[in-house]
Amino acid sequence: MPSLAQARTANEAHFAVHGEAIPVAVFIGGTSGIGEAMVAAFGHYTKGNAHIAVIGRNRDAGERILSILPKPQNPSLIPQRVFIPCDVSLMKNVLAAANEIKAKFTKINYLILSTGLVDMDERTETAEGLEKKLSVSYYSRWLFIKEFVGLVEQAIVQDGPGRGVVSSILAPGHGGEIKSEDWEIKHGYSPGKVRTTAVTYNDLMVEAWADHHPKVPFVHAHPGIVRTPLFFRSPSYFAKFMGLLLVSLARFMTISSEESAEWMWYTINLTHTRIIDNSESTRGRESKPVGSWRTDPFGADKAKDDKYFGSTEKKDGLWLHTEEAISRSVNANF
Repeated sequence: MPSLAQARTANEAHFAVHGEAIPVAVFIGGTSGIGEAMVAAFGHYTKGNAHIAVIGRNRDAGERILSILPKPQNPSLIPQRVFIPCDVSLMKNVLAAANEIKAKFTKINYLILSTGLVDMDERTETAEGLEKKLSVSYYSRWLFIKEFVGLVEQAIVQDGPGRGVVSSILAPGHGGEIKSEDWEIKHGYSPGKVRTTAVTYNDLMVEAWADHHPKVPFVHAHPGIVRTPLFFRSPSYFAKFMGLLLVSLARFMTISSEESAEWMWYTINLTHTRIIDNSESTRGRESKPVGSWRTDPFGADKAKDDKYFGSTEKKDGLWLHTEEAISRSVNANF
């Protein structure tokens, strides 16, 4: 495993070779925690020479984050700093936010999805009829990818292999068994069950999107055990208590949001390196698809035998269910 200093050096090098191409990054859930730290790190490494959009619930936080990013060194560049308020638990909101982004940008180099919800309540449905925690951690991510994957492909066309990536940050390796007859966990529900289910769904999500768009790398990244405000913002007293343990007694087991952000960008850099290495080694021959990755907190690729609960049948079944569930949700009357 590299040191944190080595990861930062690699991040510097990765963004230095963008050259004259101005990267575009869209952060879904970038108003606190890991997402906020990734926005700040991206602004630092690009020296302000980038277009950045943040989609989240907290307008004050989002606008504050964007306002303190470095100014571009290129005086001719007028960087776009866009905040779009969005409650991602509702698919209609996701579509509205996505349409705003598509009206502003013609490519997306980095699509970062880190939305989360810590809630110990029993099963709760949104006004659209979807389980709320799955809506935040899975359905909304799937729909944002659907809306933006064409722009990520365009970034690869314009800027080259590895210059377009989708990273969904959750917890590969900490999933659980899923039941194809109960995709929405209407039976045997528990907060722990929905958490492990969302992880497995994210595993299958990145695989399925890689099948449909083989030129785009899709990453399901584990950020580690991170000290974020997510627990304290939960309505659950138990979740708040767990957050207190993480920042006090278990602090030695955790890392800061800022450190996690460095590793998350390092993971993306490794993905870029893998793609370039593959292109070099297969030059003159048919290249294999870019593919999908499940990565640990330090960027290493996790094998499918590491607490992997998917299969081709489950991947295809989840895709069909998700299309149906989202279509039903966006057409719901409430």
